[in-house]
This record gives sequence, structure tokens and C-alpha cells, in this order.
Amino acid sequence: MPRSEPAPIDADVRAVVESAHLVFAATVTPDGQPNLSPKGTIRVWDDGHLFFLDIASPKTRANLEHNPKIELNVVEHLSRRGYRFFGTATLHRDDDVFREALRRVFAEEKAAYPVSCVVLVAVERREALVSPGYMHVDSERAMREAWRVRHTAFARSALAAMILGTGTWSWWLLGRNTDWMPALRWVILAVTIAAAVALLVALGSPNRRRLAEVCLAAAVVVAGAGSASYTFATIGQSHEGGGATVGPSVETSGGFGRGGWTTDTDNAQLHHLLEGTHTQWSAAINGSSAAAGLELATNTAVMAIGGFSGSDPVPSLGQFQDDVTNHRIGYYIAPDTSSGPGRGRAHTDITRWVTANFVPVKAGTATVYDLSEPSH
Repeated sequence: MPRSEPAPIDADVRAVVESAHLVFAATVTPDGQPNLSPKGTIRVWDDGHLFFLDIASPKTRANLEHNPKIELNVVEHLSRRGYRFFGTATLHRDDDVFREALRRVFAEEKAAYPVSCVVLVAVERREALVSPGYMHVDSERAMREAWRVRHTAFARSALAAMILGTGTWSWWLLGRNTDWMPALRWVILAVTIAAAVALLVALGSPNRRRLAEVCLAAAVVVAGAGSASYTFATIGQSHEGGGATVGPSVETSGGFGRGGWTTDTDNAQLHHLLEGTHTQWSAAINGSSAAAGLELATNTAVMAIGGFSGSDPVPSLGQFQDDVTNHRIGYYIAPDTSSGPGRGRAHTDITRWVTANFVPVKAGTATVYDLSEPSH
């Protein structure tokens, strides 16, 4: 986000240049093509000039000899802000400017380099550069802190912990169905742990950047393998009901099963019974989601006892008995008591009354009661 400002080099410009020490110099070749080259010796000469040493930049030097116009970009990496400088360059060799520039740089860096010339830039205009990252922080101090912590042991540990946590979650997720690809979850866990440890070690040394990149890529792929495998398994399976779940299909009994709060959606015997009824409701069952699955499968009306969860206080036992007496309900489908806490025990008054007065029969995996034939 550039912003034009007067040319003089003030205290803030000096601070940015001295902190960065790296500049990108843009020049123009004799045939009109742009040329960009990094320079590691940028310094302030005075209130109107910058300079850098030409150590190994024959193309930059040749371009400036043909066209002295130059643009310099300096950005301080922690604050994520800097300046663009526009000006005219002069090349100095074996003169007072050359010798003073070498003295300043070599005295500061405690080293000497073979220098072809000194490029002195008269700054004619400058523009401030500010990272869009400032839209997310309220001060330069906050920006510096955000970038500084990326290089700390805490940040490296946090990254490794996030990867390890994701891989462990994938391992746990696959453990919900231990019969499906059992080796995958252990491979994910082992590789995630190894990659997280290797990443932590690699990030601790700047010389192991390539290793860190490889470890990070491997860790991300493996840590997400559990979720990805469940995604692909879900694509290839049929899921129905009001709360369909992901992953490979598993065989369940009636009631609130893993397929999604439904009852025996593939129970042909039960479907046949309900399709042959002529009552207002072909059957009654706990929960609206279970009832919905049967309604879709049989194209008949099914009474949902207790509403959505099966625990709402409707219908009452008296209302249910009245519907049975007036032959409005064909069958009562017994709740699955193995389907989870509370889910097979709603409206136990209705269940007790039905089991005491009607004969149970099996329809596939479901237990049903013919409400048109009392047991006595």
C-alpha cells in the first residue's frame, strides 16, 4: 500500500534502512527490460542520498551507466513496512565517496569485499510501504511480536503440537470402527509422531529448512488421512435418516442406529407389514426421525411417539389407548433398548401397556405388536 512522501531521509527512514540492510534495486536494461537485483549493503549517506556497494552486480552497473534512473525497495521484515525510493544513481570509483562508503560498511560488518564501485542514489521521491497485515493488528509493536514469535521455540512447539493433535484425532476417529482398515489408524499415528518430532528438530536449525518443509508436508498429509479416508468412505456408501453420519457403513439394529436416527430402513418384512395396513397410521414408533425413515420407505403415515427425540409428552398413554381402541394405529414397533442412554426408555408407560396387552412378533430385526389383536 504505497503512499507518496517528500524525499528527505528522516529518522524513520534511517531506522528502516539500518534494520533491513537488504534492498531490491530495479533498473532498466539498454533494450528496455526491467532488471531486479538484491543488494545487501544498503546504507544512508546523508539526508538526501542512499548508497550500496557494487560487489557482484555487473548487470546493474551496466544498466545504470546506460540509464541512471533507479528504484530501491526496502522492507523491515519484523515490522512488515518499508519504503520505495526513486532517484538517480551515480557510480563512484577510487574517489572520496568510494573510500568513505567502504570505510563505513567494512567498519560496521568487520569484513572486506572486492568492490567494483559505489552506487550513490540521490533520492527524488519516496513512497511508504505498509503490509496489508496491519488490517489485523492495531500497532507496529503487535506486528513485530506476531512475526518474532514465529521464530521462537514456543512457536515451533505449537506447530508440532497442532500436527500431533490432528494426527491423534485421525487415529481416534478411525478407532470408532476398528474393523475397517485397522492398520491405517496405527500408520497415521506412528508417522504423525515421527513427522512432528522431526519437524521440531528441523525447525531448530536454519540449515535444515528443506528437511522442515518435507516433514511439514508429510505431517499435514498423514494427519489429515483419517478425515480424508472417512470422506471417501462416505462418498461410496448410502446414508439416510435425520442424522446421517460419515464413514463406512456398519451393521446396526433398529432404533437410533449409526445410519442416522432411523429404524430398519432395509427391513423388507417390516416394510411389507406396514404397506399392508389400512389404518390412519400404519405404525407407531418412538421419535420422529425413526418414523420419517419408515414413512419414506413404505409410503405410509407413521406416528412419532414423543416427537423428535422420543421424549416429548405426546401422545399421553390415554390418547394412545384411544387411538388403538378406535383402530387408528396398525402396529407398535418396540424401541431398541440397546441404542443408547435414554433412547429406548422414553414413554415407558405406552411400552408397558402394549407389551402387557398384545403379542410380539418379529419382523426382520424389529419387534412389533399387532394392535388389532389383543393377547386376551
